[in-house]
Amino acid sequence: MAYKINQAEQVRKAAFEHLIIPVRPWDYLHTPGGFRIWVKGEGVRLTDIEGKTFIDGAAGWQFGVVGHGRTEIGDAMRAQIAELVIAAPEYPNIPCVNLATKLAELAPGNLTKVSFCNSGSEAVETALKMAKQYHVLNGEPTRYKVIGRRGSYHGVTWGCMSVMGAYRNLIKDFEPMAPIGRWVAQPYCYRCDYGLEYPSCDLLCAREIENNITFEDPLTFSAVIGESISHSSYVCPPPPEYWPMVRSICDKYGVLLIDDEVITGFGRTGKWFGSMHYDYVPDILDF
Repeated sequence: MAYKINQAEQVRKAAFEHLIIPVRPWDYLHTPGGFRIWVKGEGVRLTDIEGKTFIDGAAGWQFGVVGHGRTEIGDAMRAQIAELVIAAPEYPNIPCVNLATKLAELAPGNLTKVSFCNSGSEAVETALKMAKQYHVLNGEPTRYKVIGRRGSYHGVTWGCMSVMGAYRNLIKDFEPMAPIGRWVAQPYCYRCDYGLEYPSCDLLCAREIENNITFEDPLTFSAVIGESISHSSYVCPPPPEYWPMVRSICDKYGVLLIDDEVITGFGRTGKWFGSMHYDYVPDILDF
């Protein structure tokens, strides 16, 4: 339903006064219609407070991949809430066990353990912490650095922002960040950072990972993080040899490989996970 004009303006005014609206610039929020307020979703369409309908091209910011208003999902949620709303994470529950089992079946290679988080940023943050803790428990506490790629987005928590190579203008207000990030070029053959052409480039973008590791001391590196296909770098699929080469470099120096599939996971690329297109298995898979 469409709200009356005065009602819509009251809601917009309340939102402006009491909500911290992320990402949008301050001056943009002050322009007429500077931000939309959604009231209903159905299938691939969203309806705003003024009754205007739009196609949701971002799947509810990527996580609404099965569409809006799915009654069967709502029914399942209501049934579960009536039985058990929440339980402390140290005590498993039946739906949690069942979902973890299914995810282990779908995941590539020998990835069989699942840790549930509330968002993509939290998933990446948890992966960074897992990698660090792994090395500590493995007797190598000096490993803390993480290699990311220029142009890759990984989230908005502190650790994520410390390793991501995209949207640097969003990071400057929070600097200095944690001193863990190192960055190499994206495998973006259309506009190569080095001005080279594939395949004569010999995949310098991948070899630079090894150069960084050996230059700064391998025993200080914890992980390499990247998306199987980077959406924030113009959705550029890497050459087929890229990820197997990165996997080999990580194995050579005892560095963990984190695959951030928050955007590319669950069939968005035609397979359950983007890594399945490139025949490699990460140590940690985020989705």
